[in-house]
Amino acid sequence: MMVKEISRACPRCGAAANRVNTVTMRHHLQYPFSADSLDKEFFYCRDSLCESGYFSTKQAYPISELQSQAQIRGGMICFCFGITASDFQVYQESDQAEVFFKQLDHLAYNCECHCKIKNPAGRGCLKVFKSMHA
Repeated sequence: MMVKEISRACPRCGAAANRVNTVTMRHHLQYPFSADSLDKEFFYCRDSLCESGYFSTKQAYPISELQSQAQIRGGMICFCFGITASDFQVYQESDQAEVFFKQLDHLAYNCECHCKIKNPAGRGCLKVFKSMHA
């Protein structure tokens, strides 16, 4: 089931937060948690410096309660292939951003990406990298 693109402001920092599917959350919340108690509409803050993880109108799970907290705090953007913001910055600084995008496209099309479950935001990384491209 595809999640309709809905956003809401993060209650902690005010940044835009996108709706995430519960299947994504189940792969990132630390054990034990009760999947039965999850609200139907959760959001994930887009601000990488914010301590919010998932939140709804009734519940909140900070980044410290996510299995992927070290990766998030380490600047991971592509959770499928382990690419961080600093990895991308190296390509940009050496004027090789287009090479980076070709390599990422090649990986994405020739391997199975599992962004929906591997990325705590439940979405792909390409838009994030493109927004960082100067």
